[in-house]
Amino acid sequence: FTEVVRIRRKVFPKDDLNTASSLYSLGAAQWALHDFPSARSSFEESLAIRRKLLRIDNILVAGTVGSLGETQWQLHEPAAAEKSLQEALTIFRKVAPKNDPIIAACLSTRGLAQRDLKDFKSALKSEEEAVAIQRKASRPNDRDLGSYLNNLGWVQMALADYASARKSLREACSIFRKVERDNGQLIAITLENLAAIDLLAGADVKADLPLLYEAIELCHQDQLRLALNQAEREQLAEAVVSHLSLSVLLNAAIVAKVEPGPVYDRALRVKGGVTAQQRWAREVRHTNDPLTKRVLARLHQVNRQILDVSFVVPPIGAAPASQAATPRVEALSAERAELERQLNESSPVYREFQAHARTDSVQIRAALPRETALIDIVEYTKIAPPGPGEQLPRLDPWLVAFVVRPDREKVSMIGLGPSKELAKLIDDWRGTYGAGKLPPADRPDPAAQLRTQLWLPLAEHLSGVQVVLISPDGPLHGLPWGALPDATPGSFLIEKYAFGVIPVPQLLPDLLRKAPSSAKEPPSLLLVGSIEFGDARAASASREANLPAVPVLRPLPGTQSEINDLRQQFEDAYPNAPAPKILRKEKATKAAFLAVAPSYRFVHLATHGFFANESEKSALSAESRIAVLRSGLTPRPDAAGRNPGLLSGVVFADVNRPDRTRGETILTALEAAELDASTTELLVLSACDTGRGQVAGGEGVLGLQRAFQLAGTRTVVASLW
Repeated sequence: FTEVVRIRRKVFPKDDLNTASSLYSLGAAQWALHDFPSARSSFEESLAIRRKLLRIDNILVAGTVGSLGETQWQLHEPAAAEKSLQEALTIFRKVAPKNDPIIAACLSTRGLAQRDLKDFKSALKSEEEAVAIQRKASRPNDRDLGSYLNNLGWVQMALADYASARKSLREACSIFRKVERDNGQLIAITLENLAAIDLLAGADVKADLPLLYEAIELCHQDQLRLALNQAEREQLAEAVVSHLSLSVLLNAAIVAKVEPGPVYDRALRVKGGVTAQQRWAREVRHTNDPLTKRVLARLHQVNRQILDVSFVVPPIGAAPASQAATPRVEALSAERAELERQLNESSPVYREFQAHARTDSVQIRAALPRETALIDIVEYTKIAPPGPGEQLPRLDPWLVAFVVRPDREKVSMIGLGPSKELAKLIDDWRGTYGAGKLPPADRPDPAAQLRTQLWLPLAEHLSGVQVVLISPDGPLHGLPWGALPDATPGSFLIEKYAFGVIPVPQLLPDLLRKAPSSAKEPPSLLLVGSIEFGDARAASASREANLPAVPVLRPLPGTQSEINDLRQQFEDAYPNAPAPKILRKEKATKAAFLAVAPSYRFVHLATHGFFANESEKSALSAESRIAVLRSGLTPRPDAAGRNPGLLSGVVFADVNRPDRTRGETILTALEAAELDASTTELLVLSACDTGRGQVAGGEGVLGLQRAFQLAGTRTVVASLW
């Protein structure tokens, strides 16, 4: 479409309907690819031409302005969206049949914009009319009708009309179960909304637990298929929905005071699910079994086709979400079921992949050594009824911890309170003790407060424990636990416990059971340091739009003695091992590191790390999850923000040189995750901020630590400073 537009601009006059048509088609394609800023530009240009050359009440004008309105809503511009959609509606009501589905689509999206503007009465009217028109215009069990009912149910919930909201959402769920069997996300969303209604209404939520278990299972199955297709973007989007299901489940479990074990089994499956599934799926994709390879290749094609049909909804005015696609999806689904059956019967590596994905608390407990405990912390969204004078539910990030021990059959669940309170204490701690300073005498001691509010509730469950494995979440990723004070003045927890960080608890049995593939080989060491970064005066801002800015990087003279000392210690410890490989000065390039790193058992990387400025927004964050929940769990990809895997990394030689691209000199977390580091037993990232990253959708920190673990590294030592 881009090429067609380019040609037509040359061949036709500036304002030509052929060009306008091609621009509209280009915008629809960009919309389907979730490139909403580009789609908006294409629709705006097409609209400008059509306004000049066509009557104001032409249906093409209406379709274009309607598509622009929906794109504006996707870009979180509700006021502009409502204005555009109102204009489109005015035209459609003149030129289209009274009960045309395009009017229903326009009304429902206008309702979404009005809902975002908190004009709930107008939103209710729009959604009710959309449902009424769609009932007349379509056959029963229509996908669009289900979507409009879901939107209507959320508005009714916001207006505290819980009985009507339940009725709308139950009908939507019934429709989705019949026509969206291969899009578990939509069913999960309605189940989450139904449970949220009971939480807000103060109803008995025990009956909602099986529904929430089902919602998590539906998302889990979608994620497994996406993992085999290497569709990480769709996986992370699905992870947001599954994490929201988990949030509603945790709210319900705490209110109902249920046994924590089954709840933790779901939390274990959700937290870090994308990371774990990608790691296991890589083993399946790299198998040498010809049958598995052949069936997987076809399964990849079928999954991709189902995704293309199920997850892409065209904008208003484009070709509608045709019900004619339903038989195709059913045929593809039947073929997928047969392919999966063949893999389950004939492929041991595929069966192992499925078994890994079912890791539960029993397997975690069995894998833990004696006198060891796992503290798995989960950040979730606490849902509370509106306060006085408020209309929307109160939604805030909270923290809960699960403690798993090998000597206790039951899992313990401990509430840790609001995330923001602990985040403030951690920031205060890092600004005082973390910076080598005592806190002001007239202010509370953040270390003592963290001990009281965070550690002591957990310590009650740690009697007899010597090793504490912690899987942090949310703000707790920035806390060095061993530096917290112990009971005796002047003592610290590190003197009593050995601490380890487990980014993804699902992987724990695998990590403890499997030795690295190089364990039987002679020890080998790769040292990288004393890097020549290039002329700092020539450095400039990032030259690639997809990477955040990297500051001028100065030499690190201390890293020369660092790698010399490590070389001496390695040779003393392993006198018969091969000499360490050293990359230094201008030879310490990214290409050289990538070429040799997979061959070494131990890797030490002494260089600058970078972590993007806080102004660089991640496309997936706790805030975005709450925003999705506030929007009624309507599927809408986040239109702004970078891939979190691009927000941290390490740098190599010549990074300051203007004739080198950032891609040639920076290893991002996104790239590191694609390495084959299965031979690496220990990787030390001797650089600042390498243990940090963006928290995303229940995936923990999407930084270098997570990335190298995903690549197969057994242990990563990283820095919080």
